[in-house]
Amino acid sequence: MRKQILRFMLIFFLALFTATSAPAQERCVPFGGAVYGWHTDNWYANGDFTVGRNVRHANIVDVNTTLVDRGSLTTGSEVASFDFGSGDTVRLNTDFLVEHMKDALAASGVYDVKANGAFAKGTGKFKGVYGHFVMEGAFGPGVKLPDNIHPDPKSDMFWMGWYHGMMCGVRD
Repeated sequence: MRKQILRFMLIFFLALFTATSAPAQERCVPFGGAVYGWHTDNWYANGDFTVGRNVRHANIVDVNTTLVDRGSLTTGSEVASFDFGSGDTVRLNTDFLVEHMKDALAASGVYDVKANGAFAKGTGKFKGVYGHFVMEGAFGPGVKLPDNIHPDPKSDMFWMGWYHGMMCGVRD
């Protein structure tokens, strides 16, 4: 009888450990980096992003899906596709707020943008990821990109921003 109880307890704890350890394998990691972009028909950008302990370069296409002019503010939404190469992609669904500043910066063509959103529809190492991020930055015709960034010569607006957030379910 004693052996049966010990055997039952061993099986019970092994089952409990196995059931609780499966979700623990899906870990969440920090996501962040700087983006440098330009506008022609859509927003295009690239940047280096830390995903957990790895630094990954991304090429980005960012499509505005709604824009609402609210006087000194513009709000909207967009879908940004991050391509990290080797079939590793993720989509960022974003809501944003642009402040059309009424001070000296506005005359220089530099505007403040803030955005937040969620990760969706990943492929490769990002298949099934989820999480949230925020982005803050500046955009406008007066934004000067670093010399090593080469926008399309037809660009009419430029963008620099910093993403930070948490991404869960990344495959190593």
